[in-house]
Amino acid sequence: MKKYTNKYVKRALTLYSYVYDDSIDIYAENEKFYQNYLRRVKYFGTKKNQTPFKFFYVELLGFYNIDHVAAKRLMFQGNPELAGKYFSRTAFWGLMAKKNSIPAEYIDPYTDYLNYAFFVEDKDTIQLAIDMLINEWKKEDAQSKEYKTQWIYPKTYFLHFLIEKWLGENPILPRLFKEFSYKGGYGIYQAIIDHWNDLSFLPNTYWDELCDYHLNGLSLYGSEKWEKEEFLLEGIIPMELLNLIKVRKKLGLDIPQITHELFSLPTSQFPVIPTGYNPDTDVLFQLIHQTAITKHPYTIEEIIDLLKEKYGEELNYFI
Repeated sequence: MKKYTNKYVKRALTLYSYVYDDSIDIYAENEKFYQNYLRRVKYFGTKKNQTPFKFFYVELLGFYNIDHVAAKRLMFQGNPELAGKYFSRTAFWGLMAKKNSIPAEYIDPYTDYLNYAFFVEDKDTIQLAIDMLINEWKKEDAQSKEYKTQWIYPKTYFLHFLIEKWLGENPILPRLFKEFSYKGGYGIYQAIIDHWNDLSFLPNTYWDELCDYHLNGLSLYGSEKWEKEEFLLEGIIPMELLNLIKVRKKLGLDIPQITHELFSLPTSQFPVIPTGYNPDTDVLFQLIHQTAITKHPYTIEEIIDLLKEKYGEELNYFI
């Protein structure tokens, strides 16, 4: 493995075990997912538990080795094509798990999954996230003082700024500034906003600061302070900066030359886009989805048979 000198990069690689050739056994992880699924179906089906099956989508969360951890590790191992499918899965699963929540979800948890969707340019999932946020704000408890004064990470404001530039509009951005009293705003990213038309005015040291800021948001030393956990889901992938580069390329604007060691990692690149991910042919998602609809358990083989019956025997399903 290449030797790295930046103390934050070295710490992140050790913390996330990237210094080892630690491949994920997807078969074993899928089996863990299925065994948990069987336990949870049994729980949902008891008279003691009154939780409606429409909330069964929450079972998509918690098995990180078959979504975002797999995506990041595959990128590090030089497989951006397969990684892309896991990035897309992470975004979609995360949003679907939140879709039927009763209390209004806070804003930052949406940011993580929206960031993933934007990273792989999944317009449908981006729109899903925007629509869900708007619906969250219609809930009664979203009008409470606690909700209106929630802390919001700078990356959230910055992401919605980039999405507005990418799509041409974004109804979320103005509402963040208008409706929430915690006005931390763009924070460290304000300089990019101020010099949007020409980033050459910004010194190279600024881009180094942004990379260190990202790494310091990984809770590298075990801190549970809010400001030290900004990038836990993104990990060592600087999505916010890669998304910045992508947007500026699309708009024909100058691209910052980032020389920080973080950008020498194999994770500081784009996955293959389009990713080819389709939740309709994602066996594990359909396992949860069909159970939420029918209230009945399935085997993996039964789900595969259902998909082949619908899409044909030659279906290239994802599991």
